[in-house]
Amino acid sequence: MFQRYRIVYSIVMVTIFYDFETSSLSPVGHILSYCLMVIDESNGALLEECTGWVQPPQCELPDLDALLVTGIRLPTLTQQGLPEPAVAHRLYRFLASWIQKEGSVTLCGYNSNRFDLRFLRSLFIRHGLNPYFYGKLKYKDVLHYVKHLAMTYPDFPWQTQDDHWTFSLERMARAHGILHTPQSHDARADVALTIQLCQTLSNTYPLSFTAFQPLSLPAATVPLWITQHMGTPPHRYDWAYMAPVTWQKNTCVWVSVSSLSPPFPNTLEEWAPYLHALSLNTAWCHAFPAPPDAMAALAIPLHHLQSSPVIGQLSVEAYFSSRTDPSAPEQDIEYRLTRLPFDRIHTLYQAIHHLTQHWDDAVSYLSHLHHAHPDVARLALRYAMNHAPEPADPRLVRKRVAYLHYRHLSGEMDPRRTIDTLRHDVVRAQGLWCDPATPSAHRAVAHDYLTRVSELFPSGLDHVPFSRSLLDGP
Repeated sequence: MFQRYRIVYSIVMVTIFYDFETSSLSPVGHILSYCLMVIDESNGALLEECTGWVQPPQCELPDLDALLVTGIRLPTLTQQGLPEPAVAHRLYRFLASWIQKEGSVTLCGYNSNRFDLRFLRSLFIRHGLNPYFYGKLKYKDVLHYVKHLAMTYPDFPWQTQDDHWTFSLERMARAHGILHTPQSHDARADVALTIQLCQTLSNTYPLSFTAFQPLSLPAATVPLWITQHMGTPPHRYDWAYMAPVTWQKNTCVWVSVSSLSPPFPNTLEEWAPYLHALSLNTAWCHAFPAPPDAMAALAIPLHHLQSSPVIGQLSVEAYFSSRTDPSAPEQDIEYRLTRLPFDRIHTLYQAIHHLTQHWDDAVSYLSHLHHAHPDVARLALRYAMNHAPEPADPRLVRKRVAYLHYRHLSGEMDPRRTIDTLRHDVVRAQGLWCDPATPSAHRAVAHDYLTRVSELFPSGLDHVPFSRSLLDGP
């Protein structure tokens, strides 16, 4: 009996569907609610679920629009949510346990590779946890599957919104008869809706979601591929002829051959407008070998491409380095957390562990750490500003005030966050709160938002002291 059980268990294939509701669309936003459901691929059974709320960190001000769309109440997060560090470790243990059981697992969501995955990785790195699980955590986006079906099967029900084709979860679920009310934008409800859509599509079309594989790196023997891009109504497709020229791991650089014409490029700068990078983790396109007539029509530009010494020496690293503007200001490490090297993630974990044991020495410790690892020290300082117990060290409070200005008012860290945009949202929230015609749910959200602004900026938006020297160092 025991051996039979082990045999049955070993062939179970699972997929983890997930969704987050977040405080912002910005990379520096935070997760407010989460849901992960482990599904048995063979029968669709729910094996385990991990769902909950997240208390907003002390320095976080959720976007007004994010709260209005989701209907999330900030008091609910504070009263029922877990602190962000506890959520980070809970999700990490959840994924690690399933990876240990299965060897590897696949995370699936709707538009998740561009959105939810970024927030998951940022959450883990922000707390010193390596988000890559030694390559054993795979990613698959249901939106890619939907677009593939739309371009492959003529009877697929395309949908429009504002005179553009749309493949939103809500529109696709409505088109396939599984949603008859507005999408709730609740993490758990959206995960359930995504699973139901996958099951419906898998039963409707010859290609199931389980069998679907996003674009793989092209073989060197394939000289030219066609990519289909979504056009605007009334046309469904725009055709582009692309040739892969260099690839590494999950990134490929293509040349748009169909747009090449004499005089042909001779330098990397001249080639730049024709080059396009495709990251298979986050982007998607439908590609397959071009027909013979296209090959014949593009023989001359293809010959120039294949004989170009510039393209022959091009690498993925060279492509991205050529795209870097040396005069552009360096982005804050928090804005692109995935730039933090693997070993520095562990250093951050050690720094956070030290802080939680010695809060009274936080500022001095971080000042010393800054000399050796400035990015790690910067992230550890922001961890301290967000999670240090009250009453906090007065020096840490001063740094928090400076960070709030930098984060939410200056536009230096996040271009979408300036004092003017915050004032605009405050006026909007006041209008919603004072208008008797505003739905009660939106009035409550507006009140929550105004309360949060007053908590973060008790002296008002015109009297926020700021010194850049307070952001780092002693």
